[in-house]
Amino acid sequence: MLKGKVAIVTGSTSGIGLGIAKELAKLGADIVLNGFGDDGEIEKIRSGLEREYGVRVAYDGADMSKGEAVRGLIEATIEQFGRLDILVNNAGIQFTALVDEFPAAKWHAILDINLSAAFHGIATAVPQMKKQRWGRIVNIASAHGLDAQGRLCRRQAWACRSHQGGGPGDRRQRRDLQRRLPRLGANAAGRKADRRHRRGARHQSKASRRGASRRKATVA
Repeated sequence: MLKGKVAIVTGSTSGIGLGIAKELAKLGADIVLNGFGDDGEIEKIRSGLEREYGVRVAYDGADMSKGEAVRGLIEATIEQFGRLDILVNNAGIQFTALVDEFPAAKWHAILDINLSAAFHGIATAVPQMKKQRWGRIVNIASAHGLDAQGRLCRRQAWACRSHQGGGPGDRRQRRDLQRRLPRLGANAAGRKADRRHRRGARHQSKASRRGASRRKATVA
């Protein structure tokens, strides 16, 4: 299915990234692995994929926290294989702490690896994919992209997320935060905002139903 295609999977020396690399190799794609780890173990993984799936597998240890290294990974792949068809931006790190205790260096590392690396990779890969008139880019993000980490937000999370409304998962997290946090003004404001949000949603739903009824009557 992917025979003759070339795929880069960042953060693929273990975990989800390695699993993705295996699946792409199983479909016939040549693979470029990327990530940190013991040199001997990485070579076992690389050679093992080649033997098991009969594809070409290379390894590039580019540091995803450095934009030039990310761009170099893409360029080296194109130079070695003559093409690049699939880019999977999987590399990512996580660190949690109270916001006033969060080290600035960790903050910048998370942005560099989780966000900027994808930008640099895409920006360098797209011209080659345009030239080939074919390409696929897959960006993988943490669940924290949809649901804030409670320890980072603390009191602010309750008021903020209450204003946003949200689904059942959001409401469960807000209730959990409410139980764990002191009952301060932010909580009270959040509860009032949540009630206003629910009332507004009910009114909007009733208005929609009334509008639909009027349209039906007009058509009839």
